[in-house]
Amino acid sequence: MADNNQFRATPPENIGITLPNLQILGLGTNEFSGSIPASLCNASKLQIISVLENNFEGRVSTKFGNLQDLWWLDISFNNHGSNSSNDLDFIRSLRNCSKREILVFNHNHLGGVLPNSIANLSTQLNFLLLGSNQVSGNINGAIFENLINLIQLGMEKNLFTGIIPTSFGAHLKEEFIQWNTAYGSEVPENGVFGNASAISLIGNAKLCVSAAISFLVLATFVVVCGRRKSIKSTSAFSIIESLPKISYRRLYEATAGFSPSNLIGSGGFGSVYKGVLDQGQSVAVKVFNHQQIGASKSFITECNVLRNICHQNLVKIVTCCSSTDYGQNEFKPLVFEFMTNGSLEKWLHQDTVSENQSRNLSLIERLNVAIDVASALHYLHDQCETTILHCDIKPSNVLLDNDMVAHLGDFGLARLLLTTNNSSQTQSSTVGMMGTIGYVCPEYGMGGQASREGDVYSYGILLLEMFTGKRTTDNIFAEASMTREEETHNDNGEVSSENQGQMNVLRIAVGCSMESPGDRLKMEVVTRELHLTKRALLVGLQSASATVQVHEALAEISKAP
Repeated sequence: MADNNQFRATPPENIGITLPNLQILGLGTNEFSGSIPASLCNASKLQIISVLENNFEGRVSTKFGNLQDLWWLDISFNNHGSNSSNDLDFIRSLRNCSKREILVFNHNHLGGVLPNSIANLSTQLNFLLLGSNQVSGNINGAIFENLINLIQLGMEKNLFTGIIPTSFGAHLKEEFIQWNTAYGSEVPENGVFGNASAISLIGNAKLCVSAAISFLVLATFVVVCGRRKSIKSTSAFSIIESLPKISYRRLYEATAGFSPSNLIGSGGFGSVYKGVLDQGQSVAVKVFNHQQIGASKSFITECNVLRNICHQNLVKIVTCCSSTDYGQNEFKPLVFEFMTNGSLEKWLHQDTVSENQSRNLSLIERLNVAIDVASALHYLHDQCETTILHCDIKPSNVLLDNDMVAHLGDFGLARLLLTTNNSSQTQSSTVGMMGTIGYVCPEYGMGGQASREGDVYSYGILLLEMFTGKRTTDNIFAEASMTREEETHNDNGEVSSENQGQMNVLRIAVGCSMESPGDRLKMEVVTRELHLTKRALLVGLQSASATVQVHEALAEISKAP
């Protein structure tokens, strides 16, 4: 493995002949150039090729289809292709790889149309990511019908056109086709399209949204019907104008007069109460204390953020109020969906829960929460029209619904990252204290600007807390990851698939919380690696040797920023 070493070289053309027993090729996050050697097809035992984030260019060899054991191919963030019509020819050859499960081609220069031969890829395919290329033509849903185990299909930021067929996405679990030019009379309602939170269609200017998406979501977040309207106004109160209104009296009655018995939590800028509206809907009412310095700015910031986002792992706003209370004081609360299972904080630390209420999260449940939060951050950082920085990632801001799905909330400290005239420079839209002690990245303490890397650091600390059981204020928190690794071996000194998963998550956490911002992982990489770790835990690995090999590969590749 040669990942993350800043190597500058052209790989030997005969590498596959020289190393015929090679099983894992990891060259990620370096400065390798030239073409990926076609001689790799001679290494018949090769299982993983990961060359993400290099300067590889040219067409991808069709000879890779001869590698019968290859199940992971990641060539993302390179310069492959030439925007020509036959850049995707190599996909046709991959039908011979019966074990193919992960194909990642994001951020290249691949042109042409999607080949019909995609239909012949392995039914075991889990990930097919083609985002940020130059792929064009109509979207043919039929070629995906046989891919019954596909978890994620990424086609964002390409040049697709035409009507989205009703058969498309019949069984897909998650899909991204935003920032294209697809159009049609309506979005299909079957499969993934029936779940508004599982699919992103942002940027499809000619696309109408199906009536299956609820009015409240449309009114609250991005309204797309006919031609998508560009958001020019920076007014924080546009969200107030678009939401259905509710009176102070109704919220007063819903919360039993904002009774302390209904208090869910409190912070520097206000309090949150549980309430029940007339129709029986449980809600969380966030009341800002406008007498507190910074509270009004926090309210405006949260409004600015909430008007532009819609994701299944973000807390959803239901309604709002703009009025005065019975004492004629300013009253502008936000009303959110109520999360039945409370905050992650209460699940991680037993001393925050009453003695008669036992809360324990299994390894898979913790991993699901980690994936949910990572997906939310990946969306905020990379998939919104304007990059959004949360700036306060911590367990108390992660809320769990009735199905234990995690939702990231509390955007009172969030930043909108604006690009200046010089595209290499960015600036934050707000200033002041960012985050919570214990989760704040080192550079913020020295006056550094808000950044994606700052959120990633806080997320890494959150992961460590989740998988070590230690609070950030614990004296042995810094040693927790080492202690945890020492406990993950069984009596025979072997690594079980479950303990391997724990170890891999800890390595991802460390990769997120590196001291230098430039060394930290990107949320896109984090999300992908956590999905892979979960899959390995659920389906198991075929043999002890395969377990060790894949474990090492995941650990190394997870270091890529």
